[in-house]
Amino acid sequence: MQFLNYFKMVLRAPRPKASPIALWIAGYFVFFFGIYAGKEIIASFAFLAGMVMCYYFNSTPNMEAVFPVNHRKKLAYRFLSSLLMYLCMLVVVFVVGVVVFLITAVFVSISEEGFDWINKTPVEGDIFGGFNVYGLLFGFAYLIIMYSAGMITGFFKKRKTRNVWLACLCIAVVLAFVLMSLPYCVENGVFALVSPVSRECYEAMSLPWLSTVIWLLIAFGALGTVIYMGIRHYDPKKF
Repeated sequence: MQFLNYFKMVLRAPRPKASPIALWIAGYFVFFFGIYAGKEIIASFAFLAGMVMCYYFNSTPNMEAVFPVNHRKKLAYRFLSSLLMYLCMLVVVFVVGVVVFLITAVFVSISEEGFDWINKTPVEGDIFGGFNVYGLLFGFAYLIIMYSAGMITGFFKKRKTRNVWLACLCIAVVLAFVLMSLPYCVENGVFALVSPVSRECYEAMSLPWLSTVIWLLIAFGALGTVIYMGIRHYDPKKF
């Protein structure tokens, strides 16, 4: 209950007069590029949730500072707030998707005179046919990276520093997807962005396990970095 009160109070923070344009541009860029290049919609929402909470945590006056809990709880609640926002976004997307599907099904059924079209609709291939273990591990690592990147953004107090970080992050995301696609491009003689969660991406690599290890190291390094920044941010000696 205390955490929910904390979360609701943070969302009630006053809106800043000057909208952080760079924050939203970087947020939407990483969000949509991740979906376009890597089909990483789940991880992209983790980063977008971090952007939303960053907007609230850096509001003035800061409502979080007056919440009556110790600094350790504030640190834990801050991590949980981004996670809760992320889960809320996924629920909203799921509900909207179900509603759109049901409305579409009703109109199609009216034109087809019944719901028999559902059983007649061909399903080609296995739903997991385009994935393998390497792709799933990359998705897990990228989810942690995007969640950590959103949290790191919120811990930068100076706008200039935050903008530089966001610019570097956007460049890093583009380079990451391009580098992951290079083996496929070289093998097939074409230039195309291949999703790092797809089987084709790793079949073109000579050492796919090395790529996975590197991504997992980056993921846990990013998570360790944001935990360190959070501990420093909520250091009782600063208050």
